[in-house]
Amino acid sequence: IEAPTQSKKRARLIREKANAPMPDPMDPLLQALTNWETNHDLSHRILALYSSLDVDATNAIDFQQFLEGLKKLGFKPTIHLTEEDCERITERHKLCNPNGTISPSQFEVIMRMQVKQYIQRRLAETLLKHEDDDDAAILSVFK
Repeated sequence: IEAPTQSKKRARLIREKANAPMPDPMDPLLQALTNWETNHDLSHRILALYSSLDVDATNAIDFQQFLEGLKKLGFKPTIHLTEEDCERITERHKLCNPNGTISPSQFEVIMRMQVKQYIQRRLAETLLKHEDDDDAAILSVFK
């Protein structure tokens, strides 16, 4: 009797691993940003983050400043972005200035998109984890 049950569990775990989204290197930062209470609060948090990254106060950060600033923030695990990650989050530099820098308003657009994608990944993970129990899935989503 237990063999089919264990077989079902094993098959479910295999499906979960195959369908699980790859973790994003920015997840520690994005998780910290998801605790906002209002739209204004999220904007304030994003702009405060931008200010901490814009150490020379020029209202323009480049990829190197972004990388160095993220490391100094001390997230665990440490955030390591590649050039490919930067291209992905800036939509192949479409969300950057022509010189490759990012203004505060561009940074807010980028970070809001990243927060949205983070939340979507987390919802998908939760729904996959509880796909056999609709009530547990709904309760987990609300947490």
